[in-house]
Amino acid sequence: MGWLITLVTETITEFIVNVLVEWVRSVIVEAIAIFITEIVIGLIAEWIAEAVTALVIELAIFVRRNLPIS
Repeated sequence: MGWLITLVTETITEFIVNVLVEWVRSVIVEAIAIFITEIVIGLIAEWIAEAVTALVIELAIFVRRNLPIS
């Protein structure tokens, strides 16, 4: 009878450990994914901001050169 209790205890312990391992793994993977996503979104946002700024500057230069100021 003692072997049955040992077997059940080991099975439950192994199950709990596997669940915890999977949970920790998913938390780590999610954290890495969020980190990478934030970096990529930050880079894209910075690129868009630089492109829009350059476009506005070029448009202002064009307007100054081509439209007479009264």
